[in-house]
Amino acid sequence: MLFRSDLRTPSLELAPLSSGRSLEPVRDVDTRFVFRYAGGVSTLDVDHLKAGWYAQDVDIHHLSLRRAEQPGGGNDALAAEYLDVGAIAGIAMGSGLAQGPWGDALRDLAPYGGLANAHLDLQRREGQPPQFRFRGRLEDFSVSPWRSAPGVRNARGYVELGREGGFVDLDTQAITLEFPKLYTEDLDFDALRGRVRWTLGDEGLGVVSELLEMQQDQTRFSARFGLHLNRDPAVEDEFTLAVGVRNADASLHEQLVPYGVSKELRAWLGRAVRAGHVDAGGFAYRSAFGRPDGSHSSAVELALDVSDATVDYHPDWPPASGVRARVEVDGSHTRVEADAGDVLGARLRDVLVEVDMGADAHRLRVGARVEADLGQALSLVNGSPLAAITRGALRDWRGSGPVSADLDLDLPLGAAIRRENARIGDRKSTRLNSSHLVISYAVFCLKK
Repeated sequence: MLFRSDLRTPSLELAPLSSGRSLEPVRDVDTRFVFRYAGGVSTLDVDHLKAGWYAQDVDIHHLSLRRAEQPGGGNDALAAEYLDVGAIAGIAMGSGLAQGPWGDALRDLAPYGGLANAHLDLQRREGQPPQFRFRGRLEDFSVSPWRSAPGVRNARGYVELGREGGFVDLDTQAITLEFPKLYTEDLDFDALRGRVRWTLGDEGLGVVSELLEMQQDQTRFSARFGLHLNRDPAVEDEFTLAVGVRNADASLHEQLVPYGVSKELRAWLGRAVRAGHVDAGGFAYRSAFGRPDGSHSSAVELALDVSDATVDYHPDWPPASGVRARVEVDGSHTRVEADAGDVLGARLRDVLVEVDMGADAHRLRVGARVEADLGQALSLVNGSPLAAITRGALRDWRGSGPVSADLDLDLPLGAAIRRENARIGDRKSTRLNSSHLVISYAVFCLKK
């Protein structure tokens, strides 16, 4: 049997589904198709279909449907040149075809974009759930964030999925990632490549990426993430993210440190690490949620190897420049270990800066070996809070020749430096190498 038709009608009534659910009429139908039937196989080839259904505009070209009946079941196939994902999702939700958890997930994901060269193969067997395989090419595809998984805008790649899971191979330019539970700003990348898999089993849903390679200007990122949602409500859900980075500006911490980290710590990092280059770095995040009591927990770690950096560790002290260091953030603590730097011309060695935002009183601790000309050492004293401690007694001093000293600071952050809350120095030795003279004294101790 062969049937050809050009159909135009303002309304097309559809038969109820096998479940008894009735469907809304299709509006403003304009289509051309050919229907064939032979030997238990039905084929419908649609040249074009324009219509309105469940408040969605349908515009499909070159659609093919094939249905083959056989004892105990059958096989169905669909192929389309291009499908509008947003329209299909809107129809699925508006018609009630997507219900329960799947409908809720589809509503939250709010997908839109296109699927090119889409293919669906469906196997029907009596007494068994249908098995299917869907595949196609994503074109400018976008989904909203869902259950801690990131949102994506303008993705391109190949997608394949079945009843128990699937994968997408991303190979895209100018892509945007959204992590609303981590960052207030979206993350834009010039390129992203890699595979993301998902599995659905008795224990729950897992979404896991293989190594994702990303680029942002000259900065290169590599990342992995995992989302595990458990069916058992007594088992907590988990999201993990690990990112490696190379060749970035030192301000990268502003992009990678989540807003859940102490506001004061993020503000200190923003002031302290003002310039420099990230040679390499890493970021790790873990969040546990979905607990019966509604509680959740998270952990953040960041490590950056920076060079030629400027570190302004305290507003009352002169900044260090030319710093080569490792910056580590672990929750409310930051640690900076540097093997080189300069302060007012004085050379720093074996520098350790620690910031503790976990205590009620936020603290800054600095230890370093200072090597300088005596004139530079005097400039450091007179250009820092040490001048107040010495009451300006050294302002008129002059001198030259190599000098080395140990710097040991324990200072408050966000509060004025007072005798009761700060320590500047300890009992140390200052060596004047030019005269081989060693002067030992109690160095500027403010702590009782």
